[in-house]
Amino acid sequence: MKKLTQQNLPEITKYIMEEPEFNLFIIGDLENFSLDDGNIDLYAQKSCGQWDFLILRYFDSYMLYSRRKNYDAKAAANFLAKQDCNVISGKGEVLERLAPFLPGRRIVKSRLCCLRETALSPAPPKNVEIRRLRPGDASEMICLYLQIEEFRDNYLGRERKAENEIRCNLQKGGRSYGAFLNGKLAAIASTTAENSVSAMVVGVATLPQARQLGLASCLVTNLCREVLAEDRRFLCLFYNNPTAGNIYFEIGFQDIGSYIMLKRKTD
Repeated sequence: MKKLTQQNLPEITKYIMEEPEFNLFIIGDLENFSLDDGNIDLYAQKSCGQWDFLILRYFDSYMLYSRRKNYDAKAAANFLAKQDCNVISGKGEVLERLAPFLPGRRIVKSRLCCLRETALSPAPPKNVEIRRLRPGDASEMICLYLQIEEFRDNYLGRERKAENEIRCNLQKGGRSYGAFLNGKLAAIASTTAENSVSAMVVGVATLPQARQLGLASCLVTNLCREVLAEDRRFLCLFYNNPTAGNIYFEIGFQDIGSYIMLKRKTD
């Protein structure tokens, strides 16, 4: 396994740009950070003189990517088993091959979809304030996520580390918008891994008592319109909830494939 440096950047770019949607996180991190400053790490395994797979580390999250169907998943698993991995993620067919070698982790499947132009322009309800969130809002964002079942596992027990991750994202690589109902944060939509061509929409969440008001549609649409207006070519997001999927399709997203996260079974 070789740890890559900035000198490898041309070779890395050539390898990942065949599927930019599935490698959006790697593209964003390479533009927002340096492989030489310790914020991110990128490793490559070679086979027959060519790269077999890449592994990206960002904080305690890891992403695996390979262009080969029969890459050496056992070698990748052996490496990842020695790391302090919170989540391991990647293209569905790549992670499906990896999962049997990491029995201590459970598979969480999502769909990846892509948007190149928005189809809607909804206005928020009159009693709702929409504003861009700042690093100082990170604690309130964590509080909201902890109140939502599908997000709670990602933040419970690691609140301080998660706050630092959110602050870092808002300072470099992403943005967030919040919907405030009666002065309290009721919904969030964010981007991460923003780069010169794309961005990833993440963390779309609405408090249970504030649903059915169109807050998620409003936040995601306005967030996407803002990013696309800055000459990015596309945005991507994950979903595993059919209701959420229908909302995203109405905005203009199209399904492009499977994406998997491997989480600890104790999480």
